[in-house]
Amino acid sequence: MKFTKLIMFLLMVTLPFVSCNDNCSDVDAPDSASLFISCIDEVSGENVFENETFSGDQIVVTDEDDELVSFSFIETKNFIHITFPAGLVEGKIITVKLENTETSDVREIEIHLDVVSQEEECYTLYKVDNVVFPNNESELIDGIYEVKI
Repeated sequence: MKFTKLIMFLLMVTLPFVSCNDNCSDVDAPDSASLFISCIDEVSGENVFENETFSGDQIVVTDEDDELVSFSFIETKNFIHITFPAGLVEGKIITVKLENTETSDVREIEIHLDVVSQEEECYTLYKVDNVVFPNNESELIDGIYEVKI
């Protein structure tokens, strides 16, 4: 009898601290896939935005149909953050164009990738997969693709 009273007591004490989340309304999941790119001068090894070869307003990102692709330039880190709308896309090709009109320096980075979905308990996670830079050397470092141009 003492044993059942002890179990009941433990249940009453621990039950308020147990949390179940059958409601997925408070999930904070990303709504799109994204890709981070740092552009490195292949000769000097410097970031082309840090050495002012290019600036953030000299970037254009397009897809294979010449439609603009959403991106932002992260000035404090000197890299490009490209976002893709939710949905499964295989074999996507995008182009990042850097164009300095003052120096007539133009560089293009072609990127082949897939946007894949992964079903989680309360949401669908979209992520970029199979990233290839066919015309540039690249390396993935801490989630950022360093691309030599």
